[in-house]
Amino acid sequence: MRFGSREPAETAQVCFQQSSQLQGESLDDWADRVMTLATNALKDLPEYYSNRQTVSKFCEGLVDKDAAVAVAMDRPSTMEEAMNKVHWYQHLHQSVYGRSKKRASKEVFDDGANVFALEEAPEVAQANAAPSQLSSFEVAIEKLQRCFDNMVLKLDEEKTSQGRSRWPRITCFGCGKEGHFKSDCPSLQ
Repeated sequence: MRFGSREPAETAQVCFQQSSQLQGESLDDWADRVMTLATNALKDLPEYYSNRQTVSKFCEGLVDKDAAVAVAMDRPSTMEEAMNKVHWYQHLHQSVYGRSKKRASKEVFDDGANVFALEEAPEVAQANAAPSQLSSFEVAIEKLQRCFDNMVLKLDEEKTSQGRSRWPRITCFGCGKEGHFKSDCPSLQ
């Protein structure tokens, strides 16, 4: 009231609960923003409780979810302690794993009959690392194409391993023989 704040307490609490670190927002800026939001949202609560809630929200809203979990598990009691732990975690992670936090991705596809994994090709991984070279749409198309190619190969292998057609009781309307459709009829082609 002293500084002319006109938003209801409920609005401040919702803003506090829904906040999270923005992409590109520094750790210090995120901590300042959380503390500002907490000051407005938790002003009627005891200092000890509001401090715990502020530190908890700081950890929950971090972009780096691995650091968030590691720091929250340590249960820091102050914002400064939480920030120091996040900095320390990121420093250790960088020194152990290197600069990049990206891991090789593997996607699992289920076509109804078969489940198979599709690993990123090196050129797709390179495209993911350099978004200026290929858009995410083009990368998705490449993944789908490889998925389709794998499905076709599996169907061909299944057909040749059985030595006969996959649908033996289907009758062709063109020649009257079993095992294929009219559109695949060898005598009409």
